[in-house]
Amino acid sequence: MTHYNPYVENLIEMGYDEQDCRNVAAVGESNVTYPRTIYGRTFATEAEYNDAVADFINGI
Repeated sequence: MTHYNPYVENLIEMGYDEQDCRNVAAVGESNVTYPRTIYGRTFATEAEYNDAVADFINGI
């Protein structure tokens, strides 16, 4: 699944560098391990977690 973040596109239009936008978004996640349980839901892999987040953001 390809993840699309409209906020990154907006920041790029404002003159920010795409790589900087993506690096800043990932700063707090450097020591995360899987399986990971968040509010009672367990994610086996980072890809599974990212898919769930993308589905949530897209209203699925």
